[in-house]
Amino acid sequence: MLCPVVVGRDAELAALRTALGEAEYGRGSVVVLAGPPGMGKSRLLGEVLDDARGHADLVGAGRSLRSASATAFRPLAEALLQAVRSRDSAPGEGQARSQSVWRAVLPFGEEGGSIVGFSAGGLELARGETVLRLLRTVAVEAPLVVGLDDLQWVDPDTLGVLEYLADNLRGERVLCIATVRSEPRSAAYERLRALGSRRSAAVFRLAPLKPSEVTEMVRACWPAIGAAELDRVLAAADGVPFLVEELLAAPDIPETFATSVAVRLAGLEGMERRVVEAAAVLGRHFAWELLSDVTGAGPEVIASALEHAVDELLLTHKGGVYLFRHALTREAVLDQVLPHTRASLARRALAAVEAAHPGLPGVWRGVAADLAQQAGQLDVAAQLLIDAGRESLRAGALATAVISLMRASTFAVDPLVRCAAQELLVQTLALSGRADECLALGAQLLASPSLSPSAGSAVHLWLAQAAVEATWWAEAGHHLTAAEHLLAFDPDPTLTTRRGVLAAETALAVGELDEARRLADGVIGSADTIPEVRCHAFVVLGRAERVSSLDRAKMAFERSRVCADAHGLPLWRLRALHELGTIDLLIMPGPAGWKRPARRRRTWGFSAWSLSWTFNCRRPACSGSSRTPGSAARPPRWPPPIGYASPS
Repeated sequence: MLCPVVVGRDAELAALRTALGEAEYGRGSVVVLAGPPGMGKSRLLGEVLDDARGHADLVGAGRSLRSASATAFRPLAEALLQAVRSRDSAPGEGQARSQSVWRAVLPFGEEGGSIVGFSAGGLELARGETVLRLLRTVAVEAPLVVGLDDLQWVDPDTLGVLEYLADNLRGERVLCIATVRSEPRSAAYERLRALGSRRSAAVFRLAPLKPSEVTEMVRACWPAIGAAELDRVLAAADGVPFLVEELLAAPDIPETFATSVAVRLAGLEGMERRVVEAAAVLGRHFAWELLSDVTGAGPEVIASALEHAVDELLLTHKGGVYLFRHALTREAVLDQVLPHTRASLARRALAAVEAAHPGLPGVWRGVAADLAQQAGQLDVAAQLLIDAGRESLRAGALATAVISLMRASTFAVDPLVRCAAQELLVQTLALSGRADECLALGAQLLASPSLSPSAGSAVHLWLAQAAVEATWWAEAGHHLTAAEHLLAFDPDPTLTTRRGVLAAETALAVGELDEARRLADGVIGSADTIPEVRCHAFVVLGRAERVSSLDRAKMAFERSRVCADAHGLPLWRLRALHELGTIDLLIMPGPAGWKRPARRRRTWGFSAWSLSWTFNCRRPACSGSSRTPGSAARPPRWPPPIGYASPS
């Protein structure tokens, strides 16, 4: 699949087109496009050559080949042959004194011609001047654009001519564009980079595309792509345009890329290859210090394997850490490992990680879970992922927790382990505001025979929490009633207080302010209330008080913040701060010269801001049947600011 447009290279394209325009007016130059493999250097070169053809310019393109690296002047000869062929004229007309040098540049002329009478340095200058004059002759009728691709494999003689052109093309109607890989380093790259250092050529180094640019490129190739497929490409391509196109063309590892990795892997010796395979089992970012324990190889073998893998463009290193160049590189290496070998390496790696990092702190729990999964220990992997999800949930990293728990529920073989993963996942989805997913998973979980009554009560309460966050009050009431019935048979004081705060939320939603205050106060005063439920109760109490007293509301929100800080609850701290921010917005003075709008009488009409205020702030609904004396819901003193949204 080839992207129909060039994405993320606007600056480079603009510079190349400017250089093309300059060449038309006799201000020629040499431009070098450098970067790692797959960055789109050849694509940029092709775009400019197409532009030149569209303007009726003469175009010649040549390419260096790894297999033909000993063939002198191959890319230059190929490009000049194309340009001369397009003019349908015989090369070498005139310039009689340079015929012998000319035959050394292009493979035709009088048979048996030889180069005589030149020293080595004089020969290089004569050859460069001859090529320059030939280019001038060809460019008489129209500007000439010469493209030289993949110069990392070019011969030194061609580089010498190119250096001469870079210093002497400024008065010619010729633009020369060269591409070269910056990795692995080559003599050609260093010489071309030196041209940029001395300002003889413009050198552009192409960087990976940004995620937004990758998304634009993917949608240009495949407008109807799904979110899951887009995420796969974003994660695996690492901003490399070539990999983006390859991933879109292949459902798994692209065949061309897999073949390239297999060839490079074959260049390693037996134990060195095993070291790289063990590194792939450990992950894309791996602790190279563990490789000796995993493979049994000595330090010298480990060092040699890492060096050769870097040379073969399998690995790279940043800040003292080794990693695979691309996520796909690691996958392609793993694809070469036999299943039983991979499982054996994973078991050894898991033991090494557990020995080096007791308790598996931080990211090591996720690493251990991945190793257990590769080793075939699926329930062990699921339990590790449950622990990782619980830790992420405690830290407020809800998206990370959801990913870990979804993987755990997929891996688990034991029904009890799967049930535990899904219980925690229901809670995380409820806190994340993903009500649809939460309710669907909850319904599936409630039908499981492995679910205990107390666990069923907890699931009903989290489903009620999700419905409350989505303002689905009927759904919330259904699950609160179900939880109440289960708690009557299997009482749990902690779950009872959680049900109480959710009942306060639903009472507040229908305008029963006194009932909401009573329920919230009861939860706050209970000795069985856990900190997060107490924070929730303070927030509900503050919303109920906000109707009649901003000071009392602010005090309740502040108590929620203090409770969250004291017990390390980042989510409830953010919610309390958000509510305190709404109080500040309501009491702060307006700008100079601004007058608060007159209060309007309540009407039964609707407006966008009134609906937003009602649902986002959880104010009592405007229902005459739900009002009680002295607790009528009042509209805000003025409309809320544009962009306001509730923390849920």
